[in-house]
Amino acid sequence: MRDRSTLSRAPRGFSLLETLVAVTVASAFLAGMTAAFIQVLQSANQAQTVMNSVANGRVALDSMSVDLKQAVYYAGNFEFIGIDAQALAGGFSYGDGVDNDNDGETDEDSINGEDDDADWTLASDNHGFIAAGVQERPNFIGAADLGDFHVDEDPKFEADSIVFRFPPSAASSLESRISFFVGEFENRSHTLIKRTEYLDAANTVVSTEEAPLADGVLSFAALYWQPNGTSMYWVTEWDSAAALVDAEPYLPLPAAIWLGLAVYADDRPIETYVPGMPVRVEHLSTVVTIESTINDPRYRRW
Repeated sequence: MRDRSTLSRAPRGFSLLETLVAVTVASAFLAGMTAAFIQVLQSANQAQTVMNSVANGRVALDSMSVDLKQAVYYAGNFEFIGIDAQALAGGFSYGDGVDNDNDGETDEDSINGEDDDADWTLASDNHGFIAAGVQERPNFIGAADLGDFHVDEDPKFEADSIVFRFPPSAASSLESRISFFVGEFENRSHTLIKRTEYLDAANTVVSTEEAPLADGVLSFAALYWQPNGTSMYWVTEWDSAAALVDAEPYLPLPAAIWLGLAVYADDRPIETYVPGMPVRVEHLSTVVTIESTINDPRYRRW
């Protein structure tokens, strides 16, 4: 016969209730850990998407800047044309669907360097105090301008384009006509494209090349710094042969060009994007100075 004291010390198994409680607690813990892990992965994916979109857009802006900086006037077939999508059938009526400037309105601005919705704050308009009686761009003191608070911060999308020519080089007798625009490239929509056309002396296109500068571009906008007339200001379109240059000092090229992109930065596939739906984008911009204009002795610097 076994000793009773030995029997009393024998290990006792888990009851069904205890097992169910343990399984429930473990499941809840694992579910929480899984949800947290998924959230971390989603955040990491979104962060990577944003980084890729920003890098994508910056490379495109740099590439356009290199070409635009070389723009020069020359006798013959010279042209420099900036086409404003807002002037064509009203442009787009939507942007990213987000109230970017927190003023209670969505996609209310047109990219024009002006205060379209009358919510600009005068106190934000400093224009670089340099010394007593001397300020950067004094003509704009007290006026809304590109870069001021609430100016062009919640814009509609644009589909602008720029077309300009280079004269023949020492290595070729052909002129080059370069175009920047958003279109479809190899079945990929929303692509910022650089098209180069080579033209002979008869102004006939001999050959054409197209290259993608950036994918996922939902908006491309350009503004041009007007060097002619009595006041300097941004304009939304440019034509080197038209009324934009019929005032003194008759400079055919702008002094600077502001380039803006809205690049797709959502973690949903871009194929699911429907124009007008709220979507995450990254707004990128740069200003390109046109050296041939600002170095021209006729360029007014006040």
